[in-house]
Amino acid sequence: MLEFEENGEQRSTCANERIVNGDLHHARVFYGTFFAFAFFIPLVAVSLLYGAMVRRLLRKSVADGGGGRRANKQKESTKAKRRVTRLVVIVVVIFAACWLPMQVKW
Repeated sequence: MLEFEENGEQRSTCANERIVNGDLHHARVFYGTFFAFAFFIPLVAVSLLYGAMVRRLLRKSVADGGGGRRANKQKESTKAKRRVTRLVVIVVVIFAACWLPMQVKW
């Protein structure tokens, strides 16, 4: 806990004292670890797991039906697969977009 004075008032905050005092190596390790475990690893895990789900979904074929119904089912299935794929991509992009600003140190 760091104590400081602001506008004549005594205040305190929780902060890493070594980073505040300018230890650049400690700051790099701290922020690098935070980036890896709070953003990069979850993003990779989500991407790989959703990718596996989409790959499995795209490999699945529509069961054989009768003539024209089969073509119609195939068309509906393809449309549904496209929607799911688009939704998965949107979820991953929103995850990255929401968490990235917290990772960027200005």
